[in-house]
Amino acid sequence: MDEQQLILEAQAGNNNALAELIKKYEKTVYSFAFKVCRNPEKAQNIMQETFMSMVKSLKQFDGKSKLSTWLYRITVNHCLMEYRKRKREFVSFDDDDALINESSIADWDSIPSLSIENKELKKRIKELTFSRDVWKEKYMNKKIEMIDLKKKVEVVKKKVQQIMNI
Repeated sequence: MDEQQLILEAQAGNNNALAELIKKYEKTVYSFAFKVCRNPEKAQNIMQETFMSMVKSLKQFDGKSKLSTWLYRITVNHCLMEYRKRKREFVSFDDDDALINESSIADWDSIPSLSIENKELKKRIKELTFSRDVWKEKYMNKKIEMIDLKKKVEVVKKKVQQIMNI
């Protein structure tokens, strides 16, 4: 079904057509809202407000422009309303350096699953190192014991030879 038909059906009250329109534009609206406010939660709220406004005003949409253009304008209006509430958290599109917000970048060093794996690996390495040290100590003790035994054997051999020579 083409977009114009979906719009007409949504205007007539067809919830399935309305859901398809929302699904079609949700990523676009969210992406634009996120680009403006650089905050995932705010972008999500702006997207919801945009679609709520679309649902309320869809019957007034006359089709002179594309639906995407109309949604873009609604999104801009909601972004501006949010901007007025919290001026300091938004950035200009012209300021490329300000578009990168450190708080919105994932911290790959602290991914929970990797953290758990790293803890388990560290524990296992510690166990293996301890085990290696224990075995190394046992080996050295046996080696020393063998040296002592060889010396004792040499001493006994000498005594036996002395006795035999008498």
